[in-house]
Amino acid sequence: MNKLGKKIIIIFLIIITTALIIFFIYIKYQDYKTEQLILDIKSRYSVNIKNVPKSNIYIFKNGKYSKVGKIYEELNLNLSKIDNFDEKTKYFNIYNTNYYLYYANVIPTEKNEISKKIPDNYLVFNENASTIDKTIFYNNDTKIIEINEIANLPILYQDEKYYYVEYFDRILSISKDESTMVENINTNTNESSFISILHYDNLDKETIEKNLKYLNENGYYSITIEDYKKWLNNNIRLKEKAILIIKTDNTDLNDLEKKYNLYFENISDSDGIKLSDNNKTTKVGDKLDNLSSYIIKKNNNDEIIKKALNGEDYKEKIIPKKVIPNTNNLNGNAYSIAVLNYHFFYNSGKGEACNEYICLEVSKFEEQLKYLKDNNYKTLTIDEFKKWIYGEIELPRKSVLLTIDDGAMGTGLHNGNILIPLLEKYQINATLFLISAWWSPDNYRSNFLSIQSHTWNMHREGICESQPRGSQFLCASYDEMLNDLEKSINLSDSNTAFCFPFYAYNDTAIKALKEKGFKIAFVGGGYKATRNVDKYKIPRYVIGSDITLNTFISYIS
Repeated sequence: MNKLGKKIIIIFLIIITTALIIFFIYIKYQDYKTEQLILDIKSRYSVNIKNVPKSNIYIFKNGKYSKVGKIYEELNLNLSKIDNFDEKTKYFNIYNTNYYLYYANVIPTEKNEISKKIPDNYLVFNENASTIDKTIFYNNDTKIIEINEIANLPILYQDEKYYYVEYFDRILSISKDESTMVENINTNTNESSFISILHYDNLDKETIEKNLKYLNENGYYSITIEDYKKWLNNNIRLKEKAILIIKTDNTDLNDLEKKYNLYFENISDSDGIKLSDNNKTTKVGDKLDNLSSYIIKKNNNDEIIKKALNGEDYKEKIIPKKVIPNTNNLNGNAYSIAVLNYHFFYNSGKGEACNEYICLEVSKFEEQLKYLKDNNYKTLTIDEFKKWIYGEIELPRKSVLLTIDDGAMGTGLHNGNILIPLLEKYQINATLFLISAWWSPDNYRSNFLSIQSHTWNMHREGICESQPRGSQFLCASYDEMLNDLEKSINLSDSNTAFCFPFYAYNDTAIKALKEKGFKIAFVGGGYKATRNVDKYKIPRYVIGSDITLNTFISYIS
């Protein structure tokens, strides 16, 4: 080999060696960069963090992270736990959501309490705030979060401008102009359908303490004037047994208030409240300048307190000693009535089973009917209930309306025959909302069972995504609605009452009901019906498989 050849080989070897060294250095540098990136990601991560203002929100879809919104303000947030980090762990999941933050937009913090809950005595509404095309969350009129997706969240409370919801473990608001209210069963806890104002003026402390002890032992709680105003405007729902206690003198009752955890309110001119002391209860919609209240006196104390807590009017009467009062009306007239909503019945003793929440075992159903019978409850016909809610008749306080939806398992002579024999055994009235295209009304004939409309053949979900729960009845044209209702009326031979499929309704559906002459319509809701409710959105208690007798009693009491 000549000298030139040797030089070429040497140069080639030098080039190869240099390339290998450069490649090795590059690999080491890349490893170093990866290590530094992982260290940077780890340094950013914490269970408790703050976001950088105007941080993008991402969602993981189709194998990649895509921008879906933005957080405009710095917020305290919680992240989901991460056990292993690598160079791909660049997005951190916001706890209890499907959303992510880019790691560079995260600032670790010490443990912080970010959750702001509603007061214990507030009840979530049985309606959701459903946004229209995107979701904007506000705090004190300031835009905090924007998501390019529709949200459907339970309403905690409301005011004139906003629905208040829980999101990212905090209470934020959704503008009413940018959303609609849709029905949704969020709680079955009993609410206060009325609130009695107990008005004390110059009463001795011994009598007051006796009252407070009674209220405390029976589970009653006092509310503030501000919460009372919100309740009057239907901006909040309150758990049952709420009362407003007012005193108009200067008696110091701090020791009794703390002892019994019941607190007196004082009325000031700025409250705009005027009490009539007419010994009647108050209800949603009453006016502040003419509020009914119970004036508590020493000589009427025990009786008036019990009347007030039961929501009954109180009239002082002087009864001659030899006159025996008529005891037929001691229970008074009904101010509110529980409407119970059943679906399916089965008998496990005969090997039957049903795994749906709305299935009820026959033994539980019979236990409830027996309780109604043994305790002298009046079980209403649908016509009696209709007349009562329109103010045409009065009904005893111990009244209840039983309704059954659909006409499926255990409700008819052809599909288990549980319902009718038990109604006839205990002589209990009930109303069946029948899907009359699916089953013939002849399968349900009984003197104790009224058949009403649950549509002729429009009880299907998944038909129209734009409507709450996608009820087929809401997606139909107006003429289709009318045609379906006409067929249902012809088969059931009644247009007194209607039950919305899946509890979903809209203005068009209600208009169609009115045109066809229906007088009342039922939904869900989980609270008692009063004469003040919308006659086409009457609430009911859904009776599920987990119900106990005590829960049943609490619904009807």
